[in-house]
Amino acid sequence: LWLRDGAAPERRAARATLMIGLCHRDQNRVRDAVEAFKLGIHMPGVGEGDLAELNYQLGRSYELLNDAREAIHFYGAAIRRDGRFRDSTEAVAHGVGLA
Repeated sequence: LWLRDGAAPERRAARATLMIGLCHRDQNRVRDAVEAFKLGIHMPGVGEGDLAELNYQLGRSYELLNDAREAIHFYGAAIRRDGRFRDSTEAVAHGVGLA
C-alpha cells in the first residue's frame, strides 16, 4: 500500500529505510536500525512527516541503547518537525526513561 501512494521515488526510498529500521529493531538489531534510520533522514526528497518519524525512531532506538544524550537529540528533532510528535515531548521532559 505505501508503495502505491503516489509518492515520489525518493520519498518511497526514505519510507523503505524506515521499514527496514523497524524490522531490524524488532529483531533486536538496534544498531542496524539506527543506521537504516540515519540513511533515511539524509535521503533527498524525504517528506517532513517521514523525517519526523525517522527522528522519533532514532530517539527511541538510542533510548533502547541507553544513550540519553542521543535519544533526547533525536526526540527534539522530531518535535521541531512536528510540534508534539508522539511521546517525544514527554520523553524529553522526563529525561528519557532509561532502564
